[in-house]
Amino acid sequence: MSTIKKGLIFVGVLILLAGIISGVAIYLLTRSPDIESEMRSVEAGIEAEQSFENKLQTLEGEIKAALAVGEFREVTLTLTEEEVSIMLVKMMRTAMTESSDEISEEMVVGTTVNLDEDGIRAVVDIEMYDMTVSAGARLEATVDEEGISLQLESLEIGQLPFIGPLEDKIKDWFNESHTNMSLDDLHVDLEKGLPVKLNDLVLKDGEMIITGMVT
Repeated sequence: MSTIKKGLIFVGVLILLAGIISGVAIYLLTRSPDIESEMRSVEAGIEAEQSFENKLQTLEGEIKAALAVGEFREVTLTLTEEEVSIMLVKMMRTAMTESSDEISEEMVVGTTVNLDEDGIRAVVDIEMYDMTVSAGARLEATVDEEGISLQLESLEIGQLPFIGPLEDKIKDWFNESHTNMSLDDLHVDLEKGLPVKLNDLVLKDGEMIITGMVT
């Protein structure tokens, strides 16, 4: 067999292997992350969006009323899983886009959140390259004398087994940005810079309760 023929066969084999590897990668990328099988279905529809907006308006009114009379006052924001799903999609959009030049904010199209005493589980849906990819995340809320921190404990993208560098970048950015959080870090539609120190975050089955002190 001639050298040229051997070379063409070798190139053909490489192309075939590349196609197989790409096909397997796409298959794994579009598979649901394992965490999704553990989660309840949550529908964050128009009613949840309106309820979330109403709660934020009420909270802002309470804060400004306390400021108007110079009163130190505790304020509370109680959110359902549906409402936390709406809030977390904004937080994850920022984390994803800040961590990768290839992901834009518009690609993150939705988030499903489950809450219980053990922490927060979330699945984020991302549209990229004409396909939908689901990323599964586990988050833990911690409270100390300095305030509330939200830590991204783990991240799955589809069922890809080799996402280490991207996972590390997203986790590092998210965790650095959500240490000793303020209201602004929650990415909620409140007036920026309101003088409220977050001092507690309690997770119950299906519910998140955030408390702060107007200062």
